[in-house]
Order: sequence, then C-alpha cells, then structure tokens
Amino acid sequence: MISIEYSQLKKEAEEYLKWTEKNLPPSFKWHKFNDWRQWNKIAKEGAGSETRFPFTHYGSTMPVYLSLIRYLNRIKIKKGMKLIELGCGTGRGVSYIKVNFPKLEVHGVDYCKESIEHGKKFYSKTGTIFNQVKAQGTHLPDSSFNFVISSHVIEHLTKKEGKKFMEEIYRLLKEGGYAFVGTPNRKQGQDFYAQNPKDDKKYRLNPAHEHEYTFVEFNDLGLGVFGKNLKIDLIKSQPFNKLFISGIKKASGKLLNPPYRLLRDFLPKNLFDGINKIGLASTMKLNNISYSDLLLNSFIKREKDIDRNKADTFLLVCHRPKARLLQNPQ
Repeated sequence: MISIEYSQLKKEAEEYLKWTEKNLPPSFKWHKFNDWRQWNKIAKEGAGSETRFPFTHYGSTMPVYLSLIRYLNRIKIKKGMKLIELGCGTGRGVSYIKVNFPKLEVHGVDYCKESIEHGKKFYSKTGTIFNQVKAQGTHLPDSSFNFVISSHVIEHLTKKEGKKFMEEIYRLLKEGGYAFVGTPNRKQGQDFYAQNPKDDKKYRLNPAHEHEYTFVEFNDLGLGVFGKNLKIDLIKSQPFNKLFISGIKKASGKLLNPPYRLLRDFLPKNLFDGINKIGLASTMKLNNISYSDLLLNSFIKREKDIDRNKADTFLLVCHRPKARLLQNPQ
C-alpha cells in the first residue's frame, strides 16, 4: 500500500489556484437557451460545481483530486501507464490530473452526454480523452488501467448499483494497480440533515444522492470487492465544514416545509443552485472566508488521526495485488 505524508494540502492547493488563474472554469450565458439547457442537465447530475456551485468545488470536490495528486507523486509514473475516472462530470478534475502527469494516458467517462460534450470542448486540449459511457458498466476490456479514480460519484448510485460500480473498478484495474474513490461522509451530510434510512427522496439533503455512506458501510463495500487491500483516508476543510453544517442546520428546519421542497425539487437545478450560490457568497463574506480559503485549509488525515464521523469526505484507497506465481514442484 502506498504511504503519503498526512497533512495540509496547501502546496497542492496553491498550485491548483495558480493554474486556475490562467484556466478559469467556463461560465454559461443565462440568456442562451442551449447553454441554459446544457447546464441544467449538468446541474441535475451534480456535475460542473466549478462554475455553478464553487463552494462545493473548492471545499469538497477538489480536495479529493489534490489528495490523488499527492498519492500519484509517490509513484514512479511511466509512459504507457493509463488512468481512468469513472463519472468525470465536466472533466475539470481529471484533466488537471493530466496536466500534472503528462506521461499518463488519461481517460474520463460519464453517462451524461452534456457533461462529456463540455469536457471535450474545454479540456481536450490537455490531452484527456473523453467518452460517454455508463460508469457501472463501461464494457471496456478487463485489466485496462493502472489507476481508476472516482470523486463524489458513488453516492449518486443506489447501494445495489454502488456494489456493481466497485466491481467495475476492480475489473478495470490491472494487477498492481490502485483505485481511489472519494465520497461524502453521511454523518456530516444526510444524517445531520435528517435520518433517512430508506433514502426517501423527500428527505434527502441532496436529491441527486441515492445513498450516502457511513465509514463502516464504505469500508465494508471496499472489503467485499478488494478484500483487505485497502484503507480509508479522511479529508476535511474546517472552514468548509463550518459553513456547510451551518447551512444544513438552517435547511433542516425547513425539512417539512412544502414550499421549500417545491423550490428545491422543481425549480430548474441551475437556477436553484444560483440562488444558493448567492446566499453562500453572502455568508462567506460575513465570515471573511474565500473560496481559496476552503481549499488551502483542506487536510488529508489517517483514520486514527481524527474522529471518522467528523470528516467531510472519505477517500477509499484500494490496491489490486499482483497474482503470485506458483513454483513448479521439483
């Protein structure tokens, strides 16, 4: 199993922010119908947070990719090695992996046509290869990739689909390869909002999340597919967590408020996100917190270093060991 330094992701964050200055996330034009239609579809899938909802992009999504970069920097990347992201969304995260490791052949797949179109349009210049494929059944050849990654995707699948998703990751991984799967901590998300053991859509914190995982659930899922060749790291950004939990407390008071649920569930998703974006920007300003602060104050920790229930995100690190060759009997 790869070992890394468990600490603040400050160096990686600074490099991403510097890259972002020259590679701003693409915006969409509200007055153009095709742009609106495309972004609403992307938003419904929970993708494109870098543009429509940067609070979660900087505080939750990108820390996973920065952690992956720290891991990959510990491995001697050779020409010909291949990496795939299952559920790449608009492709910003996986293309940034390609920028950092140009020797890697990098693929991004997603079942959302609009997300893949966006990735091809804005991020193909990095050399990343995009294809529209269902993540839990790619039909790609077995043992095709040295690395399989996924960030904030598995919670968009039912528990049954989540198992198929993990099995697909194992199938695609070469012997000796590594998989990295990031997902939000249910204890700091859904359970904080409302106990919802049946994942009833009415009571979900995020309607697009079919099932958020506890530490034990996520660990058991990994063990069922990879055996003991895994560990779970914990990712946390204190300023993100502070504002996120504060926002959940406010929203949970409206849980049984039909007008609130109607707005959340029936407004165009990018419009609802836009309203939340304005509200969060105001709250961040009052707390003197910037988007950069969310990322710069992200940490990756070992499971024993902090209370697992207080982490924002779990990062499952899995290894598919090489098969042992049996010696011929003398």
